[in-house]
Amino acid sequence: MARKRAHPGTDSFRFSDGSGWAVVLPLWTTAESLSDLSLEMSVTERGSDFIFEIDNMHVM
Repeated sequence: MARKRAHPGTDSFRFSDGSGWAVVLPLWTTAESLSDLSLEMSVTERGSDFIFEIDNMHVM
């Protein structure tokens, strides 16, 4: 099954222990389209919920 992306340029990597994902999400502005910022976050599952933790805001 092909992996679907919710946002162009988004990268995700499964943690080696299988507990979640590291996600890098490029940020966009309404005025200038793609910005030079990306949001880095960790996504884990807790029961039936997904937990999103912001790790970093990075200038590309």
